[in-house]
Amino acid sequence: MPGIKGKLPKGSTGYLEITDSVVRLWEETGLIGKRQDKIAEVPLKAATSTQLLTGEPPFRRLHRLKIDHGADGELVFFSEDRPALEAARDEVDRDIEDRRMDREREQAQRKRVMETHVHRITLLLELLDQVFQMVIELDGVINWDLMKGTLAEMGQIREEMTKIDVETPLSYDEGELSMAIRRRLVDDIKKECYAVIEAVHRDAGRLAAMKEPPEATNLFLYEMFVNSYIVLWDLRLGEFVGDDLNIKGLDVLRSYLMELDELAPSDESTGGLEQIRQLPTATAVAPHFDNVRSLIHRYLNGLVK
Repeated sequence: MPGIKGKLPKGSTGYLEITDSVVRLWEETGLIGKRQDKIAEVPLKAATSTQLLTGEPPFRRLHRLKIDHGADGELVFFSEDRPALEAARDEVDRDIEDRRMDREREQAQRKRVMETHVHRITLLLELLDQVFQMVIELDGVINWDLMKGTLAEMGQIREEMTKIDVETPLSYDEGELSMAIRRRLVDDIKKECYAVIEAVHRDAGRLAAMKEPPEATNLFLYEMFVNSYIVLWDLRLGEFVGDDLNIKGLDVLRSYLMELDELAPSDESTGGLEQIRQLPTATAVAPHFDNVRSLIHRYLNGLVK
C-alpha cells in the first residue's frame, strides 16, 4: 500500500506504510533538503491488536491508529486520511485473524493427535487388565467360560487398536493363547499371557524410541504409562499368590510415577504418586490398588483436556 502522510506523536511529519508484510514508520527531517528516516519497523506477524480512534491527544482533529506488538510495544500514527488508516488497520487485522485461525487449527490438530495416542495407551492398559486378570484366574478353581470371555475381550481390544493405529499394530500370537485355553493347559496359558505382556512392553518401547514422533506428543509417555501399569499389576499379582511385598518393585513404581509427573505434571499424577508414597513398606498393596490404577487412567485422560 502507498505511504500515508500524517503526524508522529512527537509532532513531526511522518509516513506510515505496509510493504512486504512489514509496518514501517518514517519521519520527515531537514528544513531544505528534506529526507525520510525510518524510525520504526514492525513485522505484521508481531502485531497483536489495532485501534483506530478520533479526538485523541495530541492531535484531536486527526485520526489515531495504534498497532500493539510484542510484549509492551506499540506503534502510533496520526493522519487526516481516515480511509487510508482504515485500510492499514484492516490489513493488520487480517493478518492477526489469519494467525489466530492458524493457531486454532494447529491446536485442534494437536488435540486430535493426542486423543488418538491417549486412546491407544488406554487400549494397551485395558489389554493388560485382561491379561493379568486371566493370570490371577489361573490361581485356584478356574472359570473356563470367563477365560474364553476374557480372550474375546482381548481380541476386540486388539481389533480396535488396529483401526486407530498408524504404526505397526501390536503383535502377539493370539492363536497360541486361544489353543492353550481350549485345551486347558494352565502352564501354556501363563506362558502366552506373559508373552502378551512382553509384547505390550516391547510395543511401548518401540513407540518411545521413534525418531520422528507425531506432532505435539511425547511418545516416552507410552513407555512410562505401560511400565507403571505392569509394575502395579505385578505387585498386585505377587500379593495375590502369597508373595511378600516387593519393595524393589514398589520403588520402581514410585520412580515411574515421578517420571510421569515430570513429563506432564498434573494433579492426577501427583495424586497417584502420593498414594504410592503412603504405602508403608510392610503393608499390602491391595487396599490401594484400585485407587492408584484409577488415578493413572484419570491422569492419562487429563492429557487431552
